[in-house]
Amino acid sequence: MSATAFIKLSLAFQYLRIFQQPGTISRRFCLLITVLLGLWGFAFSIMAWFPCFPPRKYWDGLREGVCYGYGDPQSNIIAVHTALNMAFDLIILAIPIPLCFEKSSLVKSRIGMVVLLSLGFV
Repeated sequence: MSATAFIKLSLAFQYLRIFQQPGTISRRFCLLITVLLGLWGFAFSIMAWFPCFPPRKYWDGLREGVCYGYGDPQSNIIAVHTALNMAFDLIILAIPIPLCFEKSSLVKSRIGMVVLLSLGFV
């Protein structure tokens, strides 16, 4: 998997520890995002590891075979990866925001959460 997927997965697993109550919307959403991040990372890793079939085509420049993704210079796969990466970044950043608006949280905790999340924009 790509390093960006591992970073996002680590944050998603941390959120799963925070949202421990089973059946809540926040926990279900975190589970969904975790599965999507895993699939996203796996799919783009496969495309990076095997940019052509047969893989020898990428290295030897054979005429037979097909290249896709990172092996095809005409492909938009890098733009798609970047767009999905940014979308997942925003989703991962937005997941803990409802914790700031819980009535049971202390003002000090709310301020700390806002400061911590604002560091993600830097």
